[in-house]
Amino acid sequence: MIEECQEYRVLGINGFKIRLGHEYDYQRVKAMREAMGDNFFIMLDANQRYNVSQTLQIIRKMSEFNITWIEEPCMS
Repeated sequence: MIEECQEYRVLGINGFKIRLGHEYDYQRVKAMREAMGDNFFIMLDANQRYNVSQTLQIIRKMSEFNITWIEEPCMS
């Protein structure tokens, strides 16, 4: 995923949307931020997989990575 983003950056694309739902989501997002730096836009897509309480937990947890947005975290 990081190699793909590095190739995009060469093409002038400075952001990437990561789909959530993997066991290691936090580590994946952290690795992306560390590899791509603070000027790279990271968006997250949860595909309505969380309830409201889980959504708030995820948002708080991922906020340290300066996420641009989280798409469809929950249905409510």
